[in-house]
Amino acid sequence: LLLPGIRRVLLVCNGYPESGRLYRNAFLHRRVVAYRAAGVLVDVVVVAQGESPRAYEHEGILVQVCTPKMLGETVARSAHTAIAVHFLDEVTWSALARAPAERRIVVWIHGAEIQSPKRRSFNYQDDAALQDAIESMQRRDAFWRGLFLEQRGGLRFVFVSRTFAEEVWADLGVRCADDRWCVIHNPIDTGLFQGPAKDPEQRLKVLSVRPHDSRIYANDLVRQAIELMAADEAFDLLTFELVGDGALWEENFRGLDRYPNVILRREFLRQGEVAGLHRKYGVFLVPTRGDTQGVSRDEAMSSGLVPVTCGVGSVAEFVDDDSGILCPPEDPRALADAVLSLVKDPALFSRLSGGATARVRRQSGVDVVLPQELRMLGERAHEH
Repeated sequence: LLLPGIRRVLLVCNGYPESGRLYRNAFLHRRVVAYRAAGVLVDVVVVAQGESPRAYEHEGILVQVCTPKMLGETVARSAHTAIAVHFLDEVTWSALARAPAERRIVVWIHGAEIQSPKRRSFNYQDDAALQDAIESMQRRDAFWRGLFLEQRGGLRFVFVSRTFAEEVWADLGVRCADDRWCVIHNPIDTGLFQGPAKDPEQRLKVLSVRPHDSRIYANDLVRQAIELMAADEAFDLLTFELVGDGALWEENFRGLDRYPNVILRREFLRQGEVAGLHRKYGVFLVPTRGDTQGVSRDEAMSSGLVPVTCGVGSVAEFVDDDSGILCPPEDPRALADAVLSLVKDPALFSRLSGGATARVRRQSGVDVVLPQELRMLGERAHEH
C-alpha cells in the first residue's frame, strides 16, 4: 500500500460500507466523515484474509482492502501520526506490531471481537455447543490477555461503555493499567439525526430498523410483542414499520404480514433514509439481548423517538426512566405493554421523547465524543 501517512491517521478495520453491504460497520464511516470535517485526514484500510487487494470509494472516502502482510509492510514504514483500530484480531495485530513501538495505536473494543460466548449463549443450540464455543475461544482470550498486559508505549484501548469494560476484565481475569484505557461512547451524528419536538400523534407510529444476522438483536421479540398487542383494542390505532435484512428475517417476522397495519421492508437503508424514517415515527421498538451501547437506538433517540428496549448489557448506561422504557429481558409482554402505555398517555410520550433527544446530545453527540477520540489519537480539530 502506498500510504506515506504524513499528517494522517490510519484507520484499520475488518469491514467498511460498500454497495450491497451498506450496514457493514457504518458507524466507522460516520467517524471518518466527522474526522475529516474536523480537519483530520484519514486513510481507511480493511484487512481481509484470502481476498484480493482492491480499492473502492464510499461516499467520497477511498477504502483500500489488503492482506495482513500488506498492512504490516505499510505500518513498518509509513509516517501516520496514529493508528485507530476497530475489531482487532490476532492476525491483524501481528501486522500492526511491525509499527514503531512509540507509534500511537488506539484499539476500539466494541463487543463481538472479545465477548465471552457465555454472554452470547442465545446463539448456541444447547449447553454442549456453548461449551465447545468457550473452549474454541481459549486462544483468542489468551491473545487479549497478553495484549492488555503489553508494555508497548503507544498502545491504548477504548471501550464503548463502562459496563462492557468491567465485564471484559471480569471474564478475562486481567485488568489493563488505568492510564492505558478509557470509555468513549460511539459518536451519534446529531446533525443528521435531529430531534424536533414530536407531535403526540406520532406515539401511534412504531419503527424498527435492525439487522437480522444475529439473535442478539432480539427481533423475534418484536414479532411476539406485536402479536400480543394485536389482542388490545388500541392495536388498530397503531402503525408499525419494520425494516432490515439478514438470515433470520423470515424466522423473526413470520406471520406478521397478516396484519394490515404492519409494513415489512426487507432492505438496507442509507443513513439519510433512516433519518427520514425517524421523522415520521415516534416509538423505536428495539429489544436486545446484550448491547454494549446500541448505536441504532441512540440515533433514533437523537431523532426524538422513544426507545422501548431491554435493561440488559450496557443499555442502562444510555437509557433511563426519563428517556425511554426499559423492559425485563425476554419479556414480549412487557414490550407490548410499554408501547401501549405510550398510546394511552401522550404526556408520557412527549416527556420521554424530549428526554431521549437531550440524553443523546449530552452523552454521545458527535460534538461531545469527537474531541475525546481525537485526543486519544493525539490529534485535535483544526480551525477552518
